[in-house]
Amino acid sequence: MISKGENRKISNTLKFNVITIGIILFTPFLSLGANAPMITTAPNKLPIGAIDKEYQFKLEAIGGVGTLTWSKTSGNLPPGLILDSNGLIFGTPTNTVAPNPLPEIQPYTVEIQVADSAQNPNTAKRTFVMNIYKNEVKLKAAIDTKCFLDPGAAVAIGDLFENLSVGPTVTTQLFRYNLATEKASFNTPGLGIGAAFRLYMDNDMLAPPGAGGDKNIRRIKPKCRATTLDTFGDDTGRFKASSIMSFSPVLFASVAETGSQEFNVQPAFVVGFLRDLINIGVGFNLAGQNQGEVFLLMGLGAGFKF
Repeated sequence: MISKGENRKISNTLKFNVITIGIILFTPFLSLGANAPMITTAPNKLPIGAIDKEYQFKLEAIGGVGTLTWSKTSGNLPPGLILDSNGLIFGTPTNTVAPNPLPEIQPYTVEIQVADSAQNPNTAKRTFVMNIYKNEVKLKAAIDTKCFLDPGAAVAIGDLFENLSVGPTVTTQLFRYNLATEKASFNTPGLGIGAAFRLYMDNDMLAPPGAGGDKNIRRIKPKCRATTLDTFGDDTGRFKASSIMSFSPVLFASVAETGSQEFNVQPAFVVGFLRDLINIGVGFNLAGQNQGEVFLLMGLGAGFKF
């Protein structure tokens, strides 16, 4: 005959075993519901690329248990591109298309999966589309076809000729050398304001396919023209129309070389590079104790668009 104490012991053992079996059976489902990875890369279309131009893009996901591992489940990436286990797509697209001439755009569809490191891995899948352009020029034009005005549309303020526009610029005097006194000054307090006449290359102004073949800065809306600030922004700035150099009449107000608090007024002419970031030029003192003396300068500046 079994005692009451033994009955309680057997009952507790059975309860423990039932609970343990339940945890073992249902843990994978609880894990799947609470910790399944989710692909956060958006939108479904991957960034576009171009044949013979280096490509790199990192897929992103959240959730999951432990380390996430990426893989291709169906479809194809463009020839020359690789997806590694960390979700990085990299390489240089190559041409394997038989037709000649090449199509302007070659679309590729690929299904990609991310899996966690649980005992029964949780997974998430998404289908992506990637467009590979014939060359970099076509890719640049395709970034945003809305960048280009229709033929005959009103041009933006400041557009002068096919390759030339004008816009405001400001610059400082990082270095100044007075030719008369043969004295150099560094980080001279002062500011110059002027107008930058910006020269553009033909390739930066190529219209998208079907929109006409003329190369004209007046066809490109100001929002699609790179400024100094784009130099420090994301890499989409490099696909905007970017001036190769600028020519700027500038009026400076700055402290004299002697260290006094007297301000000199200095008209100057500077040539700007890197979207008006670096300015090199020559000017003269219009007023102040060094009136009439000529100086050379190098400064840091910023150009803007209307």
